[in-house]
Amino acid sequence: MKGSLKIKLDPLKNVSKISDTFTFKLESNRCEPKLDVTISLRTPINSKEFASVSKTVLTITKTFPPFRGEGAVETHNYPGNERKVDLSDKDITSSMKQPTKKPDSIVGKSGKESSKSQPGSSDPKQGQGEGKPSKPKIDSSSFSQADLDDPDNIDNINTIKVMEFKIEKIQKEMNAIEGRAPAKLREKLIKIKCKKNIFEQQMGDAISIDDYIVLMKTQIDKDRKLALYFEQEKMIDKLKLVAERIPIIIKEIEEALEFAKQAKK
Repeated sequence: MKGSLKIKLDPLKNVSKISDTFTFKLESNRCEPKLDVTISLRTPINSKEFASVSKTVLTITKTFPPFRGEGAVETHNYPGNERKVDLSDKDITSSMKQPTKKPDSIVGKSGKESSKSQPGSSDPKQGQGEGKPSKPKIDSSSFSQADLDDPDNIDNINTIKVMEFKIEKIQKEMNAIEGRAPAKLREKLIKIKCKKNIFEQQMGDAISIDDYIVLMKTQIDKDRKLALYFEQEKMIDKLKLVAERIPIIIKEIEEALEFAKQAKK
């Protein structure tokens, strides 16, 4: 079999190897077979050869807004030092220790309405049946659709202690499932773990202890209101998701306040 093929060697100026499939032209022109040809040098003729190797280290699937309550604008800047907390502020310590009030009952065991007499009233029956004013109705427009659909969504998991609690809870739930856990559950676990890592890295640097107290105070105010809404609408399952994290946040606020006081001594 006689014939010829042409190979351009110009690429060898910058690379040390040429490998391709070339057409071999026969003198008889009966056919045009293909030949795999490899030409290699120790080093390129003109310059050194470099190989670029890429490796995925971290994949970011979502960025989270700063925790400034409702209507936050998405940004990568955490709250700055302009939002400091007065650690002696009685409103913070008193509000976080106040338990959620239960609806007042004005019906006694006998089924009759009871009430206290008004001071200075001559009529002992005056004020009976009036009771305390009913709680104002909470409008669903106070919350985002994500909060209403899933009060345990990632934007509401905003303290390290709550993250640790949720991670342990989800892990137990996944362990109880035979076979592979649902993708939605696995995705939620990954998001919380990722957010926890970010918080721990930023704590004390981008997020000061005072900023963290503000963050927790904002979240617990929102959670209390959200819990009252679910109680009002008889959504017990969603109410439990919110209610279980409230005492965790309260305890974490108390620990943060104590830590801040000790740091200032």
